Amino acid sequence: MSTVNDEPLVDREEGRRLYEEADKLLRLAEELQDKCEQYERRLWMLVAICLMMTVFAAAGASLAIALPKDSFYRTLLTPGGILVAIAPFYLYYVIARTSGPLRRERRALHSIVDMLRGLEKGIAEKNNLSTLERAEFRIRLSRLDIGPGQQG
Repeated sequence: MSTVNDEPLVDREEGRRLYEEADKLLRLAEELQDKCEQYERRLWMLVAICLMMTVFAAAGASLAIALPKDSFYRTLLTPGGILVAIAPFYLYYVIARTSGPLRRERRALHSIVDMLRGLEKGIAEKNNLSTLERAEFRIRLSRLDIGPGQQG
């Protein structure tokens, strides 16, 4: 039989278990955020490369047009210009392929953060954590790059 003295212990254990589960979710959210940042860096790098290749293709095309038809340099520029002109399309394809996983990771991150915000209220209500543990949890949660209710 449960006595009056057993209830705070049960609540404390339940609260501790809730905190441990929230900590696991928080670690997963931090890992997902790291992955999202890696994908974003890769995307920005690909966009920069794509823009540079486009500029080089335009410069090469205008140079090839300006040179005389029988010029040796025009003969050299034409195949290189074609390759440089095709490269942005390939990079666009790679960007499109990279943005899909980024969206999925962001969606998962947003749902985990929403769960954590709900758990934060439950953890605070149980009042079974030290002030330091609650502060650490709030700080780690606030470091995630997501506002309340924000969806990607």
